[in-house]
Amino acid sequence: MIYIYFSLGFIFYISFILIHLLIINKKIPYTDVNGGRSTSYEVQRKTSVSSVVIISIFFLLFVIFSVNSSLIYTVFGLIYFGVLSLYWLLGLVLQLLGTKFEKRYLSVVVAIGLFSHVMLFFESLLN
Repeated sequence: MIYIYFSLGFIFYISFILIHLLIINKKIPYTDVNGGRSTSYEVQRKTSVSSVVIISIFFLLFVIFSVNSSLIYTVFGLIYFGVLSLYWLLGLVLQLLGTKFEKRYLSVVVAIGLFSHVMLFFESLLN
């Protein structure tokens, strides 16, 4: 069962990175993301670049956990999945309060990430 959660996590991280790369390459309008609050493409580009860097770090740690799944049963695994579950929960709320694009598409991506991290948190908590 744990491999399903890791698979969902991979789908989440790859989708997140691809979406921001599409924003950086102007395939997705900057007005459709960030709640429509970005004042220009340059502002959103900087935000998307920093998001890709941060999510890449989270993704690297996620890959390490998936390669050595015994690590999820450590205190670090419990903290990692617990904190990121709360972070993705906040992200889901923000997506649901955002633009139509965020509500319809990005909220689904974040919900997949939230589900995978919550289930891995409980997996690490219960074992």
